[in-house]
Amino acid sequence: MNIANEYINDSCLAVSKLMKTQSSFEQEIMSSLAKLTKNSNPKEQTNLVKNIFSQLIPRDAIAGAILQIAFMSMRLFPKTESKNDTVVLLERRVSETVRSKKEYSYPHSHCVGREIIGIPIGLLIFAARNVYNHQDEHVNQLQYYNKIIFEALDHALGKIGITGLGFDLYSEKPIMYAYSVVMLLGWTYTVETPDPISTFRDDLKSIMKMTG
Repeated sequence: MNIANEYINDSCLAVSKLMKTQSSFEQEIMSSLAKLTKNSNPKEQTNLVKNIFSQLIPRDAIAGAILQIAFMSMRLFPKTESKNDTVVLLERRVSETVRSKKEYSYPHSHCVGREIIGIPIGLLIFAARNVYNHQDEHVNQLQYYNKIIFEALDHALGKIGITGLGFDLYSEKPIMYAYSVVMLLGWTYTVETPDPISTFRDDLKSIMKMTG
């Protein structure tokens, strides 16, 4: 077995456990939301809201860890693919907005994997991981090459779900960006994705150089 396959197997073992823990937080959130819609007691409603938010933070932290593992797979086993038209357009918009003398270029090793709204998932992982690691900073401090990815997602997809999901970096409401992206990638337990670890494994294979 080559080292890339070993990395995938070890990563999937860890991520499988993370996904199950993440799912338990999601179940608790949905349970509290269901109770909230049926409860008219102000004090109990307040406690339910607090419980929901107490579950959102660790759920997003786990999503951030999953993104970091996927990001490192691209760093350790870089794969080069040609950039599609969407990536070229994003690079042009970054250059025009930042007005740098040098045209911006995303690393080829990040422009890999299946596409969502035309964006390779390698770029989604790259941007989401960066935003998560700098979420304590004001949105204006984030690098535009990260923000433009979320702007594209927000424009195309808007808000998803009712538990702090979405891609609007300028929203005044709390949004769990890392979890929003892993859910979009199919790396969470849902009705649509009953086997997320298989999706995660296939995606790692598509964004990594597997031989040589």
